[in-house]
Amino acid sequence: MAGGAGYIGSHTAVELINAGYDLTMEEVAEKAKDSTAWYKQHIFDVLTLVGGLALFLFGMNVMGQALEVSAGKNLRNILAKLNLQPS
Repeated sequence: MAGGAGYIGSHTAVELINAGYDLTMEEVAEKAKDSTAWYKQHIFDVLTLVGGLALFLFGMNVMGQALEVSAGKNLRNILAKLNLQPS
């Protein structure tokens, strides 16, 4: 029997043994190892995505602050000139 490590496979194996069948389970450890590798890869992919998103948001924040500092004085000067009352 292949795949006896999972929930359904293990319960099926127990029932077959109780019914008198002689079972040999193969590739159980190999499948479990592949399953673990699959989870590790997907966890790594999610963490990479979250890290990339965090880096993007940090860059946007830094860029916004830099624009505010560099354009803030110029924008205030332009608005001050536009709001001057004619004498």
